[in-house]
Amino acid sequence: RVGDRLRSVRLDKKYDLLSGRTGPKIFFDCGVCRTDADGRAQIVHGMMRLGGRDGGISRAKKIARLFMPGRELDLYVTAARVAEGALEVSSSAPPAAAAKKRRRASGVAG
Repeated sequence: RVGDRLRSVRLDKKYDLLSGRTGPKIFFDCGVCRTDADGRAQIVHGMMRLGGRDGGISRAKKIARLFMPGRELDLYVTAARVAEGALEVSSSAPPAAAAKKRRRASGVAG
């Protein structure tokens, strides 16, 4: 659910999308799984956005350095898109009003 705290570990730097189409992002192993149509478990990695499309790669690299691979940290769910199997995370807890609004927009009950 949106606002939940997850204990996470950043994935290796080779998975970073610092020049992604919708802006730079890094990925975390959050210990979340989902089941596909065949009933098989699929790992869902948490995605953290590092700024807008115009943020620049060098700025994104500086922010990404704060989250070293292999180090455990607490992240908070900011959006969950169940149909796509996508999970967005943030390093700070979302305010209660904003979390409620995002929860409705993402279609996740709670």
